[in-house]
Formats: sequence, structure tokens, C-alpha cells
Amino acid sequence: MAKKKKPSAQIEKFRLTFFEECAERLSDIETVLDVLPNADSGDVAEMLNTLFRSVHSIKGGAGAFNFSQTVEISHAMETCLDLLRSGKIQIDSRVLDALIEARDILADTIDSEKAGNKPKNENIGNVITSLLALQSDTGLAAAEGKTKNRPKENVSNGKQKKYVIKFNPTARLYEAANDPLLLVRELSSLGDLKTSADTNLVPLLSKMDPLDSYIHWEFELIGDVSFTDVEEVFEFVSDACALQIEEVSLVSVDKPGRSDTETVVTSEAESLAPAQQPSGLSLRSKNAPPPACQTHERAENYLCAR
Repeated sequence: MAKKKKPSAQIEKFRLTFFEECAERLSDIETVLDVLPNADSGDVAEMLNTLFRSVHSIKGGAGAFNFSQTVEISHAMETCLDLLRSGKIQIDSRVLDALIEARDILADTIDSEKAGNKPKNENIGNVITSLLALQSDTGLAAAEGKTKNRPKENVSNGKQKKYVIKFNPTARLYEAANDPLLLVRELSSLGDLKTSADTNLVPLLSKMDPLDSYIHWEFELIGDVSFTDVEEVFEFVSDACALQIEEVSLVSVDKPGRSDTETVVTSEAESLAPAQQPSGLSLRSKNAPPPACQTHERAENYLCAR
């Protein structure tokens, strides 16, 4: 039997940082859930945002270390919280009980993973099922017009939109055990994604600081999504990067040799001048599956990618 590779000291440091942040986020979640039932209506939206950001942050770090059950639980909580934020379901005892139970099981799961043990809580599947079952309430909520709390400009109208996103992570992002590849996968789930990595700032290996960040990213996303949908992908790393999101108008341009019913969607800027290939590595991703790798190998991969 092959001997299991021991994580490097640097990866172990990132791992400990992740668990420290999990403790803080779990505390925030518990505090908000305690006061949410009696909160003023004007404070509810920000409380839900706080809950979502905390869960999203935990999921992002857990994905980097391949803690699959933590990812599954936090993803189910995210789904529930997103329905609450959009007004598709309402806060009631059933929803609160499900979130409180999920928070407790999430904490137990993280404790097991911190100790190096496989989580064995038999209620994990039940709480995930309970959270996902809340989606069945969305039809009634929409029929009653309960999406009114969400700003109009943030609601998708069924039209394709194009976004240009410039994302420059700092060293702090990696110190918190975040992985840019998770952001790429999440963006790719929103539509057609073109990803460019600018490597011009990467120095020679002899001059490279392994704790610094050198790669800048640019994304072009086309999909039936709102500005808020795109912005939320970066919520849990917003304080550890320079981020610019711009919506670019799309125009339909007739191309020679095409039928009357066939058009090509392109941006106005692209219709005025030839597109230039960004420097660095360019690739197109569409719902790319996560790589199959061990926990420390995944963490080492994103460390080396800096």
C-alpha cells in the first residue's frame, strides 16, 4: 500500500488558517440566527447577506481542501439563504429550524475534518434534504409576488448579457485558503465563460516570493444572469482582491453566408475593432468538473499557481 503523502508545512499553515476562519464564521452564523426571528424588518436583508457570505466563505475554503461533506452542507445552506434573500421563501419556524440544525451539523463536520477524521454524522443527509426541500415553496412565493424585496435591476429578464470581469487577487486571498479555480468554476456555471490569465508579472523562479500573488485574471461571461449574480461569486474574497465588473452591451450582427434567422452575438466594442488576444493563458470553460486530487495536492496546486 502506498504511503500517504504528508502535506507541506505551508499547506498545513493554510489548513489551520481555514479552520480558524471557520470558527469565526460559525460564530457569526449562530449569532445572526439567534436574533433573526425578532429582528426589525429593515435589518433582515443585511442579516441574510451576512449569513450567506459566512456560509459561502466556508464552502470556498472547504472546496480547496476537498472537504466534500462541508461543501455539500454549506451549498444546501446557500441555496436556502439565496431563496430567502430573493424573497422566494419567507422566514418561518421551519426555515429557521433547518438552518440552525444545519449550522450545528456543519460545525460538527468541520471539527471532524480538523481532527483528520471522516465525518460520520448520520443526520448530514437528512438536514441537506430538509434544506433542499424548501425549494418546493418557491412557486407559491413567486405567485404571491414576494420577490418585490429584490431590486429590479438585479432580476434577470431572460436576455443574454455580457460581463467583463477583472480580478486581481492579493496574497491575503491565498493565506485564507481560497482557490481562484473555484471562482472560475462558479462563473462558468452562469453561462459561456472565457478566462484569461495574465502572467506578465510572474518573476523568475529565483526571484519569486512563494507567499505573493502574481497572476491577474480577466473573464468574459455571457449568460442570462444579473449583475448581482456575478458579484456574489466574489463575495467571500471581496476584501482580498481588486475587482472590477462591467456589463457590456450586446448587439446582433448579421454575418455574410448566414441565413436570415441566424445571427451572431457580439459586443459593441468587438464590432468596431478586431479583438485582441489577452496576454497569458486563455481558455474557454463550460461547467468544468473539479479535478480529482487529494486534499494536500489540491492546495499545493493553487499555491504553485500563484
